[in-house]
Amino acid sequence: MDMQAEEQRDSSDAILGMMRDPVMVLSDNLRVQMANRPFFETFQVSAEETLDRRLFSVAGGQWNFPEAHRLLEFMLREGSGQLHDMHLEHDFERVGRKAFQIDACRQ
Repeated sequence: MDMQAEEQRDSSDAILGMMRDPVMVLSDNLRVQMANRPFFETFQVSAEETLDRRLFSVAGGQWNFPEAHRLLEFMLREGSGQLHDMHLEHDFERVGRKAFQIDACRQ
């Protein structure tokens, strides 16, 4: 990794670390690049079972549900490349029913 890319990554990590809400950053192939501590705590997952994994395989597949597939695959393949204020609810195996919002954009 070159010096500029490393500095940008460090800045992104610092910003993510300051956020109070759970945040996860995905790559264009839906791999988890970063997540903050509130994300790990809220969804009771570890960095090891989350980072650098496809979203739908995180924590033994807890994020593998039809609404998430539909929204994210549509955004990537057919949509404008952006999602704003998409509200979802899902019953997660470890933490029960959670309501959350997806905001996403392709870079």
